[in-house]
Amino acid sequence: LTQKAFGEWEKDGFAPEAAFLEKLKAIAGVSTIETQTYTLEEVKLNKKDIKKAQDKKEKEEAEKGKDAPKPPEDPAKKLKKVVKEGGKRGVEIEGAADMGGLQFFCTAMDTPEGDLELLVESMKAMNAKSDPTEE
Repeated sequence: LTQKAFGEWEKDGFAPEAAFLEKLKAIAGVSTIETQTYTLEEVKLNKKDIKKAQDKKEKEEAEKGKDAPKPPEDPAKKLKKVVKEGGKRGVEIEGAADMGGLQFFCTAMDTPEGDLELLVESMKAMNAKSDPTEE
């Protein structure tokens, strides 16, 4: 936060800090709430520390590039992946059950990525009759 931006925020009463602090004070068992303003200043570094800082910054930027949003995947390809993953999980569970002793199980599906319709499709694939000659 720049000094100018901090001044404006200070004039506004550090909104929404007051409301947040009131909610904290309302919690049973909380007796004291304190706030503190920190001032950060740039520190002059030697050449070795500057190099380390630059390397760290470059590494962080490279990591950000990896986390960039992916273009949307073709729905037909996505559905195919979901069905394949569901089928594989079904075969795994069936194999464990065939060994005996399986009463309950818990599994996770990664490919649907939270899409409930795709999750239903993966469950359908998981419960479909498996063909041992397939992949």
